[in-house]
Amino acid sequence: GTGGLSWSMLGYYPTEFLAFAKWQFPGLLHDSTPPPRRAGDGPLTKLLAAVRDGRNWRDGNWWSSVSCGFWLWYIVADIVVQVDKIRRLKAVIEAIEGSDKDAAGKDSTVKRLRAELGAAQNMLLRESLFLLPGVHYALPGWATDPLLPRWAVGGLMFGEAVAGWAYSVGGVIVGK
Repeated sequence: GTGGLSWSMLGYYPTEFLAFAKWQFPGLLHDSTPPPRRAGDGPLTKLLAAVRDGRNWRDGNWWSSVSCGFWLWYIVADIVVQVDKIRRLKAVIEAIEGSDKDAAGKDSTVKRLRAELGAAQNMLLRESLFLLPGVHYALPGWATDPLLPRWAVGGLMFGEAVAGWAYSVGGVIVGK
């Protein structure tokens, strides 16, 4: 549920930062001559030696694929959340419309719930458009051996942007 959304971001942001750092400053996290390890070195010394050893840090593209793995986790978790929300909202709307509640109160409640339903459906559409690009960028070879052609990734991302823009500017585009 929503807890998975939060946990995915705890992995996404640090790894995306590492990808950016590796792209902008390739030598920043690299020391080609790590100090020799001695038998009596403590765990902190060993950890610092591993951090200084550039072979443990990979390159920016590798870290980007790891961060996009966390982004993909977010996308899938949000799809689950939105599908559940849509199911629950439809059930509540049906129950209210079938009740004997006074018409004025019923209409305003149903209108508000329909707006929430439209927002959830729009978010589901947007996350669905992000799904394939999420898989594409989460694969380690995304920069050298891409899963999808650039036009497909760009088209899906553009479609998501249009859906978000249309919803925020023009109201609900699905579920009216």
